[in-house]
Amino acid sequence: MTRIALLLALAILALPGAATAALDSVPDSGRLAFAVLRDGGRIGTHIAEFRRDGDALVVETRIDIAVKLLFVTVHRFTARRTETWRDGALVALDAETDDNGDVTRVAARAMSDTLAVEGPKGAATAPGNAVTTTYWNRATVEGAPAIDATGDGIEAPKVERLGQSPAPGGGPPAEHFRLSGVIDAEIWYVGPIWSGLMLIAPDGSRIEYVAESPGGAGAGNGGSR
Repeated sequence: MTRIALLLALAILALPGAATAALDSVPDSGRLAFAVLRDGGRIGTHIAEFRRDGDALVVETRIDIAVKLLFVTVHRFTARRTETWRDGALVALDAETDDNGDVTRVAARAMSDTLAVEGPKGAATAPGNAVTTTYWNRATVEGAPAIDATGDGIEAPKVERLGQSPAPGGGPPAEHFRLSGVIDAEIWYVGPIWSGLMLIAPDGSRIEYVAESPGGAGAGNGGSR
């Protein structure tokens, strides 16, 4: 092997470990859509859309939730989150969350091998392999630190593997995990593709994400790239 070929091979091996996870987690359809249920009743949607912008992968997430009592909205939650990934690493995040009128903003930008994060708690630094709490990236359950998109902190969640089980709403058996820390939830993936979520809300209600347009088993490496 020539010296140049050896250097190229070493450069490929040196790419961040999250690179494969991030790219493989993009569904062939370029879209993930979930119905959000509260104790079995639909209260909203969580949609992630993926597109290429030159050499970057851009992920747009929209969350719209409204809890109603006797046809009156008593709690509204909306979020708009834009992630930019390059070479499998997060290079930018812009997130705005409106939790019943309480608006928070989080921004992150790549700085050498770290991410500079600004949020409601001030400035912070995240490792360069960080993901966000938008769940689509399987690196979420593979030890990557997570930037909470609502501004609650930066932490690698504790991950417990729970084996195989169908995600909320049924479907094929998926890998089932329990997360605790900056994320407290149960989450499912079919291969690298996110397929469901369950968490307990502060009021004790059960929140479930049921896939409406999942990437499907074996999806990934698809048309959005």
